[in-house]
Amino acid sequence: MFAMRLFKNVLVTLFIAGNFATVTGAAYADADWFEEQQPLSTEEIKSLLINRSVTGNSPGSGFSFTVYYPEYGKLLGEAGPWGLYQDEGTWTARENIYCARWQHWLDNAERCYRVYVNKDAIFWVTLDGKLQSKDTLIRENNQGND
Repeated sequence: MFAMRLFKNVLVTLFIAGNFATVTGAAYADADWFEEQQPLSTEEIKSLLINRSVTGNSPGSGFSFTVYYPEYGKLLGEAGPWGLYQDEGTWTARENIYCARWQHWLDNAERCYRVYVNKDAIFWVTLDGKLQSKDTLIRENNQGND
């Protein structure tokens, strides 16, 4: 039992770490699009995310993930086949920067990004200007409404 739990935790860590590995320009045709744009303001980040979801695929594992933002400050995440791996955490938007911390994923470390949006694409850019991830913004949050 312990070995299975440990194996599952290692897989989740590898999956999440792979998802947040820095993405190169070759991965996305519009990877440098954000360099000509202004990041979202604190209020724009809040308005964009509250009661919405973001989906993407982990470059490391190919697994899909969904992050739900049911209210300001709360994160719910599902990853892998059939949402097998789940976690929750907290997020803030302050000084035009988005920060999140998961309870278990990403070693419970706070990660902060500037946020850019182009149509339904959401770009997470590290504070030193590297594209961390490009995901899809879901405008309607249908979590729990099967």
